[in-house]
Amino acid sequence: MAEKVDLRTRRTKTQIEKAFFELLKNKGFKALTIQDISKLAGVGRSTFYSHYYDKYDLLNKLVARYTSEFEEVVRNRFNIQDAKAGSETIKVLLMVLRQYHENLLLLLDVHTEEADLSHSFQQVLKATVKEYLTEAQKTKAISLPIDYLAEMYAMNVMIFLMWQLQHGRDDKVIRFGDRLQEIVLNPELLDQITTGKA
Repeated sequence: MAEKVDLRTRRTKTQIEKAFFELLKNKGFKALTIQDISKLAGVGRSTFYSHYYDKYDLLNKLVARYTSEFEEVVRNRFNIQDAKAGSETIKVLLMVLRQYHENLLLLLDVHTEEADLSHSFQQVLKATVKEYLTEAQKTKAISLPIDYLAEMYAMNVMIFLMWQLQHGRDDKVIRFGDRLQEIVLNPELLDQITTGKA
């Protein structure tokens, strides 16, 4: 019996989320209402409220879910502790994120105090790269401030991901992005560039 309830709950949440994304695409976040979501999802307002406090709660839960998946991919790649693996993180992210590509583009365009997917992704990237470079600095001095490099890496990857999600796969952009990431994540290359020996 509990399985039936869980299956029904999952199906209801899926319908609500599908309606939310459809309305997000057609009306935008500010204009969509709980009534709109409930009607399009084919559920009563009380059913919506049994799962979510309001549209901001729904947005927040979706941002949290996508951020969690994003963080898992990023952390798994950086745990390899290799500059090449770190630079190839963006390729792996693209493969994983491509399945949610339409939903991600919609969510990346919504910015509220409670939920901002773009900001969340950047925070994950910054924190992970900062940890990676701090660890790398134990064996090889890094001449540029780690906070600066982490910020640059995060911004760069976000620009890259947005471009790829909006325009589709472009191998030249991927190769260029890989090279930029490799420079940021490789202390030897950074040293050569900052000392003018590159």
